[in-house]
Amino acid sequence: GLPVQVGVLAQLDLTTAESSRWFFITWMTTGVFSFGLALFTRQPVSVNLSIPVMIFLAGAAGGFSLPQILGANLVVGMVAIGLSALKLTEVFSRLVPPQIALAVFAGSILAFMVKTTGLAVTDIAVSGPVIGGYLLGLTATRSQLVGVAVAAAVGFVSAVLAGGAPEIGNSVAMPEMGFSAIEFSPVAIIALGIPILVLTVGVANIQALALLRSEGYRVKADCYGLAAGATTVMNALGGGQAAAL
Repeated sequence: GLPVQVGVLAQLDLTTAESSRWFFITWMTTGVFSFGLALFTRQPVSVNLSIPVMIFLAGAAGGFSLPQILGANLVVGMVAIGLSALKLTEVFSRLVPPQIALAVFAGSILAFMVKTTGLAVTDIAVSGPVIGGYLLGLTATRSQLVGVAVAAAVGFVSAVLAGGAPEIGNSVAMPEMGFSAIEFSPVAIIALGIPILVLTVGVANIQALALLRSEGYRVKADCYGLAAGATTVMNALGGGQAAAL
């Protein structure tokens, strides 16, 4: 999600301060809420920024100002909290068969897998060392985890050697903290808020709940939905985007 977010923030033509706040609040709330949720539930569940939402914003949010985008996100968060408070998250998650939810999830990542496979052939200068590093780590230790770690390290080094180290500049700095300006535009709420609500509450959350249930966990759907909605509210107030399970 990190390179996708960086690309979307650049495409939205935000100022340095706005991008810094957006980046900071989304990753900080992801860490804090995910840690608390996993600690409280003892289940492998997290709250994270949604890649489909980022891609949607890149294509649909160009005609709206940042305060209007944040206003739509804030409405999404409040609606998500309301649905969970009314115990409707559990109802919605039960209406969709887990097989359908998991099939939609598989379809959503298929494009990423196809693109990755294509790049493994067309960009062999980067993919070759990654594949070689994985096979080396796997052969030496018989551990897939070690193989992935070696592949990541070798791939990073090869990418830097091939294209040079990225220029960090002033990126490594404390963000300018504060509440962002928010505007409740009916057009933005309809054009952005409704699709974002569908992508987070109606798709991502239901997929996550279905996956947990398929692994035998007893899911507290409304508790999880409340956490995701609260994260979205915090993100909007801090200048960021909607979150999902």
